[in-house]
Amino acid sequence: MEIGKEIIQILLPGLDDENCISVDDAMQLLEQAEFDLDGIGVTDNEDEGLIDILGDLDSFFEILTNEDQNIIKCKVIPKQQEEQQPIFAQQAEQNPEEIAKLYNQFANLIKSLQKFNSYPQGYIHLSKIGKEMKKQGLVLPPGETVSSFLSKKPSVFEMKDEPSGSGSIYVRLNLKKEVVKQEPASLAISQPNVNEPIRTISIYNLYDFVYFSNYNDVKRQLAEMAVEDEWFVLPDDVPGDKYILLHYKLYKQFAMLVKEQLSGNKEGIKLGLTDASFDSGFITPSGQHIIACLRLNKQRGNSRLQIYEFDKFRVED
Repeated sequence: MEIGKEIIQILLPGLDDENCISVDDAMQLLEQAEFDLDGIGVTDNEDEGLIDILGDLDSFFEILTNEDQNIIKCKVIPKQQEEQQPIFAQQAEQNPEEIAKLYNQFANLIKSLQKFNSYPQGYIHLSKIGKEMKKQGLVLPPGETVSSFLSKKPSVFEMKDEPSGSGSIYVRLNLKKEVVKQEPASLAISQPNVNEPIRTISIYNLYDFVYFSNYNDVKRQLAEMAVEDEWFVLPDDVPGDKYILLHYKLYKQFAMLVKEQLSGNKEGIKLGLTDASFDSGFITPSGQHIIACLRLNKQRGNSRLQIYEFDKFRVED
């Protein structure tokens, strides 16, 4: 299958009535499908992004601009086939013994990749695991992807979302035998207990405290509400994330609030059983503080350990 057609197949669920999709949504779908973005130059080459790649595939895609936002329009919509090829070909039925053997093979695969891994705490990007799996000739059960297969064995494989909210997933071998249950009001204020199993989360890390379904949208909302400080929103012609400085300020603000709370100042972060909030560190043009409002994360799981999830920003009364 040509690369253009393959990408369109992945983007189909997110297309609107005019066969269009935003760049952020397209990136998210490609990441979730574990598509090899490295192979088409999106992640390794900072000077060439997804828009540039799809712009070269002009027989399949057209890049439009709508309200200062880049939109991808798919020119060719393939007909849905009755039977689609599985993601990994030649999948065979496997019995429980074969499944157990396959999990062991994945564990050994990840262990070997960790020797050359630069991501903190031994995590490996899902795409690297998929590439190595193909090299070794490992075959997944029918209908499974690498992420869905490994997520069924949380006692062996620990999964973590990319803090940027892009949808990228990282995996490592589980360092603890059981997950420590956290209480909502204790995450940001309790001192570590040396008798507890090793924790993989940091009380100072905003992303370990809050789950963001779309972090790019959260940054955009904050930039629109905050006083117009030119330093934290980069020009559109600068490659990369235009809100990267805003991101750093928000993360640093949260870490400082946690530090203050551990010292006895309870004002910055307010915790509850069903909700929480903290001062973002940004203000509106009229000088009002912008508060990040959170709600209890009711879908907590092995790859979504955060106690709270982002709800909205509000202006302090």
